[in-house]
Amino acid sequence: MMVLATVAFIACAFPVSFLWFFTWRFLSGISGGALMVLAAPTIIAHVAPSRRGFASGAIFTGIGLGIAASGTIVPLL
Repeated sequence: MMVLATVAFIACAFPVSFLWFFTWRFLSGISGGALMVLAAPTIIAHVAPSRRGFASGAIFTGIGLGIAASGTIVPLL
C-alpha cells in the first residue's frame, strides 16, 4: 500500500489528462485510507499491554489533529 500511495502521488504530478489524474488520486485515496486503518493494529501489536491505552490515544489524537489542521489550513490557501 505504501508503494501504491507513493507511485500515485508521483503520477499526480504529471498533467497527462483528467482521467489520469482522477485514477491516480482515487488510488492514492484508497491506499492512504488503508494505511490509516492498518497503522493502529500494527503499532499496538508491538506495544507493551500496560501502555496500549496510551499508544492508542496517541495514534488517534495524531490523526485527529492532522484532520483539524488540514481543515483549518487548506481553506486559507
